[in-house]
Amino acid sequence: MKTEIWRWAWKKGFSLVGEVPRSNVLPEKLLPAAMTTTDLIQNAKKANLALRYMTRSSGSEDLD
Repeated sequence: MKTEIWRWAWKKGFSLVGEVPRSNVLPEKLLPAAMTTTDLIQNAKKANLALRYMTRSSGSEDLD
């Protein structure tokens, strides 16, 4: 049963916001959100752009 759920989660994934279906793959752990879904949507574009600017080449073709 756990293998079937793991395969489903691997293909479909879980939403990063809102309710998450019980998977029985990992232990339950409730962490309160640091920001609302609305705040997340409003800040996503800026955060993605900032992350892109922070990601640079290491200077080594073997590592990149």
